[in-house]
Amino acid sequence: MWVYSIYTLIDGFFVARFVSEKALAAVNISLPFISFLLAFAMLFAIGTQTVISGLIGLSNYKKANSIFTFVIVSIAIMMVIISIVLKLNIDSLVSFISNNKSLYPLSKQYLGIILDFAPFFVIAYILEVIVKVDSFPKMAMIVEMVSASTNIILDYVFVARLSMGIGGAAIATGFSQFIGTLIYIIHFLRKRGNLKFVKLTNHISVYPRVILLGFGDFLTELSTGIMVFLYNYFLSYKIGIHAIVIFTIINYFSLITTVTMQGISQGIQPLVSFYYAKKDSTYRKMLSYAKRSSIFMSVLFFVLVNIFAKDILSIFLNSSVALEDIRSFRLYSTSFLVVGFNLLNIGFLAAIRRSKLSIFISLLRSLIVISIVLFIMPTRWIFLSSFVSELITLLISLLILKRN
Repeated sequence: MWVYSIYTLIDGFFVARFVSEKALAAVNISLPFISFLLAFAMLFAIGTQTVISGLIGLSNYKKANSIFTFVIVSIAIMMVIISIVLKLNIDSLVSFISNNKSLYPLSKQYLGIILDFAPFFVIAYILEVIVKVDSFPKMAMIVEMVSASTNIILDYVFVARLSMGIGGAAIATGFSQFIGTLIYIIHFLRKRGNLKFVKLTNHISVYPRVILLGFGDFLTELSTGIMVFLYNYFLSYKIGIHAIVIFTIINYFSLITTVTMQGISQGIQPLVSFYYAKKDSTYRKMLSYAKRSSIFMSVLFFVLVNIFAKDILSIFLNSSVALEDIRSFRLYSTSFLVVGFNLLNIGFLAAIRRSKLSIFISLLRSLIVISIVLFIMPTRWIFLSSFVSELITLLISLLILKRN
């Protein structure tokens, strides 16, 4: 996840430096759709991983391979259809995710190319998750590094050298996902592990279970896109394009913070689930470790922003960094002190099989509370909305945990 965040950040750097700050804002307008693609992939990847893992545990490799093949082929077909439908209705899609007409042409160009590669975004992630089940975790990391390197190199070639603009950045991002998908498919065709592609058999009945198992992760990832969408909407409405540019840069750094906290949360989930099922109080120790880790990382990111806010912003901005931009970044960074606890509570509740409560808290932080706070927050303090939203969500989630 760190690798993903870093090469996304570098993608933004090339667009900001070699195209324009306006183009960077257009990329940010399209980010909620990319978050949707990743969330859609998680919806099927996590559930499929769990089902296949159980079958492998029972040494039922025949059924595991059959379900694996069916899921990959059916999702690929589904994504091609979705991509075609959205491509034919791209004007409506861009109008929905952006209320700023001046960014419309650039957003349409970027999103149109991303749609061409959309199936590879989804399939690459599903295969990355499944290859770990097949005992090849190192390969997943290597492929992610190769994809990231491909994206960075092509960004340099297409954007910096060939001046292909925002379209070049989109091609670089899309092609990196194609390369990742291709490597995974070759791996499974070579039959190096227990999982491989076999004759296609209908397993449509497995989907309800797969979706149920993956819905929590789907909602968590989707919340990132929803929050970006809401910020883009309110910033465009209340302030203007420059505010979206600043938020884009802030969001890149926020993404690194958030995925770090998600990593801590996801890291303890199987451990908490294991000990909780055994009625072993060790699960409380796991939660304590995660809390300490979250506190350390949240304070670290908060301090880094408050010391180096101007330097971070200047990497992306061609113009001089205004004091108001630095203030906005520092205001937003206060949310780093709280977000880890909310993500930890969401993951913890899911691990102890309180999925409804986990989903409720996810909806609170990603949609309900943030929408209200952004709507009522004065323009000067709008970048403090995330902190207020996360804090309210934390207080509510603590009450829920105490009662349950």
